Amino acid sequence: MNGTIELTPFDCWGLVEREGVVARVVWSEPDGPAIAPVNYVVADGAVWFQTSAGSRLAQHCDDRAVLVEVDSVDTDARQGWSVIVTGTARQVEAGQVPELLGRLDIWPPGPHPVFVRVEAEAITGRRVRGLGS
Repeated sequence: MNGTIELTPFDCWGLVEREGVVARVVWSEPDGPAIAPVNYVVADGAVWFQTSAGSRLAQHCDDRAVLVEVDSVDTDARQGWSVIVTGTARQVEAGQVPELLGRLDIWPPGPHPVFVRVEAEAITGRRVRGLGS
C-alpha cells in the first residue's frame, strides 16, 4: 500500500518505544523556536531524557510546553514514519527517576545529571510509503 497512513496513539507509542533512539525536542525561546537532539527512553507513559546542567534544554525547558519528534526513514524503500509527542517538560530529581533511565545510552560525552520527563498530552503520527514500496 502506498501513501500516508495516520497512526493510532497505540501504534505511535509502539514505534517510539521499540524503534527510536534519537528524538528532537522543540520548544519556544524568547527569540524564536529552538531544537535539540536527545537520546531518550519511554517509561511510565512519558518520554525521558538526560542533559547537562548548562544546556539550553536544562535552562529553558523546565515546566514548558515542548514537542518531541521521533522518526525513522528508509530512503531505499521510500518509506518511514514520524511520531510527535506534545507535552510539558519537567525536570525530575534523581531519586524519583525510573530505574530504566539508568540504562540510557547517551551519545555526547560528559555528565548529564539533569533528568527531564515529558508528560504526553497528545501523541500523533503517520507512516509514509512511496511508490514502489
